[in-house]
Amino acid sequence: MDSSSSSPMKYEDKPRNWAELLPELTASILHRLGVVEILENAQKVCRPWHRVCKDPSMWRKIDM
Repeated sequence: MDSSSSSPMKYEDKPRNWAELLPELTASILHRLGVVEILENAQKVCRPWHRVCKDPSMWRKIDM
């Protein structure tokens, strides 16, 4: 039996910062929000999220 499959996964102790996600991943997450949530909340979280929210690719399709 492979010993690596039975050992528990180890996670880094260092906390992760959402602002450090790749813009493509952030956009993928934010696409699940509605227009109002993006305009009123998500773009105010931090500068990287603001840039993603203002990117034209976020607004190719708008569900109202």
